[in-house]
Amino acid sequence: EYVENGAGNQLLELQIERQARLSRYQADAPPVQAIDREIAAVQTYIDSGAAEGLGQRRVGANPVRQSLESELLTLQSQAASHQRRISTLTQQIAEGQTEVSRLRALSPQFRELSQEVTANEEALSRLATQFVEAQTRRAASLGAADTVRVIEYASAPTEGSSLKKVAVVAAFLFAGSVAVLMGLLWGYWVRHLHAPASPGQRGFRVVGGGAPAKGRASSSNTGGLPVLARVSDRGSFAGR
Repeated sequence: EYVENGAGNQLLELQIERQARLSRYQADAPPVQAIDREIAAVQTYIDSGAAEGLGQRRVGANPVRQSLESELLTLQSQAASHQRRISTLTQQIAEGQTEVSRLRALSPQFRELSQEVTANEEALSRLATQFVEAQTRRAASLGAADTVRVIEYASAPTEGSSLKKVAVVAAFLFAGSVAVLMGLLWGYWVRHLHAPASPGQRGFRVVGGGAPAKGRASSSNTGGLPVLARVSDRGSFAGR
């Protein structure tokens, strides 16, 4: 519960009115003196304490106080956030200073390594120049049109390759060639060497065999073995 008192507001309004009259009248003018008396009366009344507890009473939270408290909490939260940020930045500054000190300690070693790198690059450049000059002199000394010159040296491959596919293809080709050759030999043998004799054919003697045989009997006398060659019997030669 709080009380809204208009005495202070009235005093403020009278003071503002007095300033406005001073812009139109002198300080000893009756209008100014009249408002001065009103101001003095209101001020005396307020100073006496008679205005305390008078006025419009309101029940509940004071909106002005609430707004001020809310603003205070907001400012306190922002202050805490800024404080944490300050702590973080201070820690980062300390870490940065430590890193700078470490790099400064490594500065002599860095300069030494930089000099070594520069010296190695110069030495490599000189060696490359000498190598090119030596190759040029060697090519000029040989001077022949058919001279073999190494363009690029051989080196081992970075990745190995499997020969399984090549071996499988070669095996299939070999097997196919053998099968074709065997087929040709079998056809030749069946057609020319193992063909049965017709009834009208003359008898032939088996080389190394006994009596001459005719027709189909000759094949049965051989015991199923292939006949390598046949010779006409003597009677056939005599009949000719």
